[in-house]
Amino acid sequence: MAAKTLESVANKRKENRYPIALRCKTEEGDGMEEQLLEISYSGCRFTSPVIFKRDETIVLHLPEAKHGHEIAGSHYLLGQIMWEKVGVHQRSEYGVQILNPSPKIFGLSPEES
Repeated sequence: MAAKTLESVANKRKENRYPIALRCKTEEGDGMEEQLLEISYSGCRFTSPVIFKRDETIVLHLPEAKHGHEIAGSHYLLGQIMWEKVGVHQRSEYGVQILNPSPKIFGLSPEES
């Protein structure tokens, strides 16, 4: 049996993924540039200069989102880091399992995605 590569594991998804370019913020980012790259009903991929560890719980604030969960007027996703890909130019990519999925944020539901 062939060994699983990071690429093959990273491409397994329960739902369809949709490319998106949306600014996001983490509390750890302290205003640094972070961006959502892909979204599905129960997961997302984003970039950040912050170093997160696998299994770490994070809050992704979505200042441009119009619907969904809110904290102090900011829409957010609560997630757990599932994988990390250390990048160049001090930026890394992260795969996140969304712990509070809401079809209201992007109009996605488990049936459609």
